[in-house]
Amino acid sequence: ISAGTFQGSLGASVTMPAGSVIQVVHGRLSSTLVATGSSGASDYIVDIGLSASITPKFSTSNILINVNLYVGADQTSASGYQQSYFIYKNGSELDEVNGDEEGGRQGVAGGINMYDNGGASQTQYQIARLGGTHMDYAVGSTSAQTYSVRTRSYTSGPTIYINRSQSFLSSGTNYDHVPQSTITLTEIAA
Repeated sequence: ISAGTFQGSLGASVTMPAGSVIQVVHGRLSSTLVATGSSGASDYIVDIGLSASITPKFSTSNILINVNLYVGADQTSASGYQQSYFIYKNGSELDEVNGDEEGGRQGVAGGINMYDNGGASQTQYQIARLGGTHMDYAVGSTSAQTYSVRTRSYTSGPTIYINRSQSFLSSGTNYDHVPQSTITLTEIAA
């Protein structure tokens, strides 16, 4: 059987045209997370525990990666400055989904800036959606591939809040809510 061809239950072969969806896998992070990155090899990057694994049917397939994060900004330490994310494949950064570095600015898969100059200090109550759609072209294997999301905030390691704001109010009166961050992998025939 060649790439993009399935063996049917009655013995007939079925060829999937380019662009056909072969399978979909979904990962989710339902709980809240408060984390601070550290300097050194990790460069303040935090593995938040959001991942999904897919076993491609064909090594020539493309993997469409959809990320949806809910992040809160660290008003106390960094005025809500920069929150960004990276996609890792089998433990290594998937550089092809990052923007180009420019003038010392780091390329990332996605980023948001909820900067508050401290005048109103409202960032501590905000939660923002951060996400994107990315493609891993020609996955290159039919072995299981694990894609994970890692986050980074501003330099010197301010806290990053996932699925919550910094000032997380809990009460019977429903002040704050807990959304769910997700990653969805779709194998697409090349």
